[in-house]
Amino acid sequence: MMASLEKEQPQKGTEHLSEVEEKDATAEGTHLEEQHLVDEDHFNDIHSKPVVQFGSRVRIHHSGTSTLLTSPDAKYNGGSLEQVVGCTTDEAGQEQVFEIIPSDSNHKQGDVLLHGQPFSIKHVNSGLLLFCDANLKSPVTEQAEVSCRSDANEYSTWKIDTDETEILFEQGVTITNVGTGLKLQSGGFSFEAKDGLEVNEVSCSDSGEDWMLIKV
Repeated sequence: MMASLEKEQPQKGTEHLSEVEEKDATAEGTHLEEQHLVDEDHFNDIHSKPVVQFGSRVRIHHSGTSTLLTSPDAKYNGGSLEQVVGCTTDEAGQEQVFEIIPSDSNHKQGDVLLHGQPFSIKHVNSGLLLFCDANLKSPVTEQAEVSCRSDANEYSTWKIDTDETEILFEQGVTITNVGTGLKLQSGGFSFEAKDGLEVNEVSCSDSGEDWMLIKV
């Protein structure tokens, strides 16, 4: 009779251990499921917002004058002699379409553009990059010239600083040139880019102005 009891005692201990292990496994499974739901919610939250990505095609709207950044097929008469950049009220032209592209190998097409990340702005029609040269004067106000050219370096690299983690479409932002530290701006000062075509001057200076990226 005693031998029978001695055999039963370890069996009860084993049953108790199995119950503990089963509860631990259940708890771990619940934790992993909750973590998956958190990750999925974060993914859905990001992609439900109108976020700007590398590869996004945009029109760049100057809030102060309600005009769009443009780069017509024309060269500056002085300064760099590169392709003109200005602002226009024409909303339909392909010369107003730009693409947000990576400026280095750390990012790729499709990645969400984040606060403070460097990027380049490619003019789709010409394939040239938005460029700031602090050593050259803009045609009217004689601030830092902005042009479109083929050079890919820190002067064709830009960043946006906002209160949001991601850069959103139609959000007021300041666009800063990484190479010069100067900010993109425009105003009501117009000049003739080519025969019969006037645009508002675009330049860079210490003063930041609001722009919006509008999805194409």
